[in-house]
Amino acid sequence: MFKKLKQKISEEQQQLQQALAPAQASSNSSTPTRMRSRTSSFTEQLDEGTPNRENASTHASKSPDSVNGSEPSIPQSGDTQSFAQKLQLRVPSVESLFRSPIKESLFRSSSKESLVRTSSRESLNRLDLDSSTASFDPPSDMDSEAEDLVGNSDSLNKEQLIQRLRRMERSLSSYRGKYSEGILSQSQDKSLRRIAELRELQMDQQAKKHLQEEFDASLEEKDQYISVLQTQVSLLKQRLRNGPMNVDVLKPLPQLEPQAEVFTKEENPESDGEPVVEDGTSVKTLETLQQRVKRQENLLKRCKETIQSHKEQCTLLTSEKEALQEQLDERLQELEKIKDLHMAEKTKLITQLRDAKNLIEQLEQDKGMVIAETKRQMHETLEMKEEEIAQLRSRIKQMTTQGEELREQKEKSERAAFEELEKALSTAQKTEEARRKLKAEMDEQ
Repeated sequence: MFKKLKQKISEEQQQLQQALAPAQASSNSSTPTRMRSRTSSFTEQLDEGTPNRENASTHASKSPDSVNGSEPSIPQSGDTQSFAQKLQLRVPSVESLFRSPIKESLFRSSSKESLVRTSSRESLNRLDLDSSTASFDPPSDMDSEAEDLVGNSDSLNKEQLIQRLRRMERSLSSYRGKYSEGILSQSQDKSLRRIAELRELQMDQQAKKHLQEEFDASLEEKDQYISVLQTQVSLLKQRLRNGPMNVDVLKPLPQLEPQAEVFTKEENPESDGEPVVEDGTSVKTLETLQQRVKRQENLLKRCKETIQSHKEQCTLLTSEKEALQEQLDERLQELEKIKDLHMAEKTKLITQLRDAKNLIEQLEQDKGMVIAETKRQMHETLEMKEEEIAQLRSRIKQMTTQGEELREQKEKSERAAFEELEKALSTAQKTEEARRKLKAEMDEQ
């Protein structure tokens, strides 16, 4: 449809050029070419940004071609200027989004807050501070360039405004990628730090469990050793109270000390002997039993000393265990605080991402509004051009009718002039003949 219209408009334009070229070739030769170049370049740039390329190109081809060879094309420059001013008013609004403090807070506040939080967190956990320096601070070249270009927005045309809009879109995409990379790097660093902290806590807990198991095992051994010694002492006391009787000494357990084992080995042959009934032998057995009791008491004192030393070690270990438990509780509290901070940062990042998405959607909406506005204005210009074409057609018809009338008048005037000339020639010939006759008559007289 638009191609047919374009062909019709081109044919009508050729007819207009053929009809009005000899009269207006000198006056209108410079302005239409300028308008054609500007509008054609503008429409080409619009076609690159919009999916409907063929429609936009046909609209753009209709708008410049209809200007050629017409006097009413001069007021159209005012329309283009107003369109450029409207586009300038829209494009600085997009630039103000990039230069506004919202953008700086969106890109820079997150990096600063992350630096402060990571430094405080590392001071708690005694980690390195070098890894927390990775932050995202976008360059200010585009901001300074946009500020320089805002002052010259009045002297820019459509091409430069669209180039600026595309430049701002590229910078927005680059900022978006850098911002996402910075957020990903920060989240990865934080997750690695938390994993390292959790591993350290697991290792500490495993070491504490191992020490506690060893300590419990040693305590059980000591308790068994003490119970064995107490049973032996109680048995010896009962035998001393009961008087002389058959002595059957218990065999020493493998957990007794070497001195006790030697003592029992020396006493075993005596216990294996035959029962003695005489008084002398009973006295000897009492003496041996008393010596054995003394030795057992000495062993019991040594065992008590070892038990006391083990108790002191146990108290030390319990104090160490309590200190480690307190450290573990502190670490758990720090982990909970870190989790809370992580959740807060996560919510902040989610809100920042939502704000960025809303900003991107707003920019896309502004872009769509600008494109729709340009299309609407192109349609308006096309309608105006069609009206101008209709006016030009009516003028051409009027001029052709006037030309025909002028030709008819010219022919009539030429005919009248020829008739007058013929009449004048005839009168001149008649006067000449009369003069000759008068001359001849005068000569005869």
